[in-house]
Amino acid sequence: MNFAGKIHHRLAFIGDIFAAAPMLVSAGVAAIFLLALARARAAARRHLQPPL
Repeated sequence: MNFAGKIHHRLAFIGDIFAAAPMLVSAGVAAIFLLALARARAAARRHLQPPL
């Protein structure tokens, strides 16, 4: 493999590593949003219950 091929291969490998980062960030944001939504529903349910 010539020098240009080696550089291209290394850059493609690094690109594959950093391509996963936006997907992980999006998954983290979605998880935080779902957690906040679940907590808000639980708080609203507690708030709307009639007193005993």
